[in-house]
Amino acid sequence: RFSIFQTGELHIRRVDHADGLQKYRCETRHRLTGETVLSTTTGRLLVAESFRDVPPRITDHKRLLKVPEGETLEAPCASQGFPIPTYEWYKKESRDRLQPLQIGNRFLQLDGTLVLRDARVEDSGHYVCKVQNSVGSDT
Repeated sequence: RFSIFQTGELHIRRVDHADGLQKYRCETRHRLTGETVLSTTTGRLLVAESFRDVPPRITDHKRLLKVPEGETLEAPCASQGFPIPTYEWYKKESRDRLQPLQIGNRFLQLDGTLVLRDARVEDSGHYVCKVQNSVGSDT
């Protein structure tokens, strides 16, 4: 349910009311010395319940991601909406053509986050996240 990206961002998937009762802190680790430091302040998550249908809206995604060949890439796509949106990932084949990604061995999907294992040069390209629910969609 939790992903921490190289930028330091924390993404929480399938948020519920209990997540809003928690306090969150950041811990950093020095690459050379291994020393860790815990943040002195805490973060809180505000969870609001929706009583009406809301079209999905993408709230966070990354325009450019780089990964060394052979490494794993996590591409976030976070959204809000009610009913809870579903996610689909595509690779742009041409100007107007989107090819649905085959989720399986190397491409995994954790809710909105696309995980690419063992990145290859031929994986380079433009990837598109689409979110949708019964009242709308966003890309």
